Amino acid sequence: MILIGLSGKIGTGKSTLAAALQKRLPGSAIASFGAPLKDEAAHEFGFDRELCDTIAGKNTIVPLTGEQAAKIGKAEARVRELLQWVGADRRARNPDYWLWCMDHVLVECLGNRVPVVIIDDVRLAGEANLVLGWTRGQLFRLDPYPGWEPGPDAGDVTEVDLDAWERWTDCYAPGFGELDDVADCIVSLVEVA
Repeated sequence: MILIGLSGKIGTGKSTLAAALQKRLPGSAIASFGAPLKDEAAHEFGFDRELCDTIAGKNTIVPLTGEQAAKIGKAEARVRELLQWVGADRRARNPDYWLWCMDHVLVECLGNRVPVVIIDDVRLAGEANLVLGWTRGQLFRLDPYPGWEPGPDAGDVTEVDLDAWERWTDCYAPGFGELDDVADCIVSLVEVA
């Protein structure tokens, strides 16, 4: 099984690139480290899971009461903040928790003979190492396009942990809307591997 990891800042096109790759790689599947995180955060804080899937949804303010407010230390938070809090909380209790979740997804894909898995949200060094630990794991970075602006959470560890990473298979800085060319480049590299 080929494993393709995609990394980049918020809003650089990782999910769009993953979808373009899936169209070019028959039988491939898209997986996300964030899928179980989104499920857990929505359950824990009682918001609609679909809010996790769009920029507007992630900017939605969620009112918090009682134990929820005590955990976060305030009476309301954006969905993105809650995702970051849950992610950090689980990592604090077990640094490998999210890696363990992804391992289960990958083992299932391997058992189902999925030829290529595309992980669309590699954000931390442990996640990058998991991708590269697979025999056919490759890691690609999308740098911000001209005109991209960092959001309010640009300083979070999930946004900066891989800034100095050097073990990329390749890095790309396409203009806005130019991800098809990047997808073609990645497919050509994957087919050679």
